[in-house]
Amino acid sequence: ELPAHHFHEMDMRDVKLPTTFDGVIITARSISYILTNNDVMATFQSVKKVLKDRGVLIFDFIDAKSFIPSINEGETISHEVVIDNIKYKRGSIFEKHINANWNWIWKSTFFKEEKKGYQEIGSDEAELRTFTADELEIFLTLTGYKVLKVLDRKVYAFDTKVIVAK
Repeated sequence: ELPAHHFHEMDMRDVKLPTTFDGVIITARSISYILTNNDVMATFQSVKKVLKDRGVLIFDFIDAKSFIPSINEGETISHEVVIDNIKYKRGSIFEKHINANWNWIWKSTFFKEEKKGYQEIGSDEAELRTFTADELEIFLTLTGYKVLKVLDRKVYAFDTKVIVAK
């Protein structure tokens, strides 16, 4: 059950709200979709405008220090899930794309288990960015934040860290 509060969905590089908040949470490693340094700065500046003076920003990110060296290009990584007694599988291939930042290409193919075996039901390709904690601390400092904590958070697919800043 969700608390009786309002949730807002918008482009984090251009947040516009009529009020300020005690906290902003950017979930699900969504900062990974912000590819350029200018857009990272715009995101943090935009969020700062909707935080109260003592407001807190909390977000998670994929740790470049451990993730980028772990990419074995051409290797397929599989994840399975069962929903309503139906088995689904995602096969992912990661490719480094590090000419400007710690970016990578994520190519995924999705399958559903049927009587004849797994049948492809869709695919997706996206460019994402990983960060180091030090790199994000620089962005945050330049946009007027102070990092309070950097926490390790283990998840099923990526080494993830959480930053708490104000």
